[in-house]
Amino acid sequence: MAGAVVELDAALFRELYPDHASATDAKVEQWFEQACLLVGNRPRSAIPYNPPSVTTRKTILYVVMCHLAALEARGGMVGRATQATEGSVSVQLASGLDGGRGAAWWQQTQCGATAWQMLAPYRTGGKWFGGVKY
Repeated sequence: MAGAVVELDAALFRELYPDHASATDAKVEQWFEQACLLVGNRPRSAIPYNPPSVTTRKTILYVVMCHLAALEARGGMVGRATQATEGSVSVQLASGLDGGRGAAWWQQTQCGATAWQMLAPYRTGGKWFGGVKY
């Protein structure tokens, strides 16, 4: 399926994800570039993007950007929080991270868990008949 390449709209990202509204343009661009590396943003990508009617890839890229921003906001902590204490501040993290290839890395944030679900049709196999994926 031919389509377009998603162009970053930093203002839209900040509007959609106000927790990251104070991020600089350079930081938002970095998250976009990283999201493109993880998801892909080529005209013939399996994830459709043919605006204005089909914006699936843009939606997914922005959710992945939110995940990356949330991970960065943790200040270096990596892993899912499995236990937290408020008095004397204690956090226990579960490792088991897999470099982004499985659910553990994505499920560290709400946006990541959303992205994982949104990417399901594109990360699993599929049946191809006559050049069309079913």
